Amino acid sequence: MVRMSYPAFVILQGGERLRHGVCVWSTGNAANPLVQQLVEHVPAQATANAGKPAVGRKLLVDSFLRVVGARDVLALGDCASVCTGPLPATAQ
Repeated sequence: MVRMSYPAFVILQGGERLRHGVCVWSTGNAANPLVQQLVEHVPAQATANAGKPAVGRKLLVDSFLRVVGARDVLALGDCASVCTGPLPATAQ
């Protein structure tokens, strides 16, 4: 399990450092608490999610899955919402 993520490596639960070039995080079927933290700490995300219950908050992404308001961060799946509008169910 990943405990912390940094630009060039992640730290696993046991303390091991795992270096990476690109880190793709894709797990679960609902937004992770990490998503809620990002929503709260990135001003553009907080504005986009204002008034939504915490469990319904998603990261707003552009058509290239880049998180709006955050540099070098991508999001996909259940934690992301494309800012161009909802995609058809078959787009999953």
